[in-house]
Amino acid sequence: MRNRLLYVLPILFAVTATTGAAQTALQVRWELAGDSVATNFAASRAAFTLTNRGAKPLPPNGWAIYFSALHSAAPGSVGGGFVIEDVMADLHRIVPAPGFAGLAPGASVRIPYLSDLILNRSFVPKGPYIVFDTAKATGVPLTDYVAAPFDRAVATPENQFVLDSATRVIPVSELPPLFPTPVSVTPGAGSLRLTAVPRVEATEALRNESAFASEYLRPYFANTKPGTVPLRLEVGAVEGQTSPEAYSLDVDPGEV
Repeated sequence: MRNRLLYVLPILFAVTATTGAAQTALQVRWELAGDSVATNFAASRAAFTLTNRGAKPLPPNGWAIYFSALHSAAPGSVGGGFVIEDVMADLHRIVPAPGFAGLAPGASVRIPYLSDLILNRSFVPKGPYIVFDTAKATGVPLTDYVAAPFDRAVATPENQFVLDSATRVIPVSELPPLFPTPVSVTPGAGSLRLTAVPRVEATEALRNESAFASEYLRPYFANTKPGTVPLRLEVGAVEGQTSPEAYSLDVDPGEV
């Protein structure tokens, strides 16, 4: 039995070493392609590129590439036939999706994705390694990994002074009448000046909102007793708007 074991161990070691060498033939590149700041939530466009430098094809499934990064991929933003999943904390993994056909020797695949803004080099993915389903306890480092350099504007006292120098006092005539700026404003006649806390009126369904409005407005008035001006809260459709967050505000000095 001892002699058989001695013969088997070198064979297992040779198989493991060969498999590990084939796995590390995968080249990984990462790049910051640009930023998307026109949307409500600014994001960075980034991409991984996998290139099979080995002599055997990379299978279409049964493996995952793990990496560490401060930001993961935005849901639904990953392309190239892959998904990027969160594992825990700053550990994430790239997994081939069902439509991925594998990677032939010499072939490359680009995996674009969106993430929160990548501000500097500390946000760049680090330490990639590959894990096969047939050996889930073994992670093989992908040593042929490069993250392309990129430039970010660095705040300095000089350029901050230039930015601050552009600050000016905005005339009242240029200010919007309400903050946050509404979709539209229709000016009316007359004016309304509040000298006491408005008397909040609302249905029973808006009892909590009514109490909140009263408490919120109270510190802004020296006279904390409810005045004669009513503040009515209603729930209903807003003309021309479909968002559940839409609202309209009517100020009618004729109701005082």
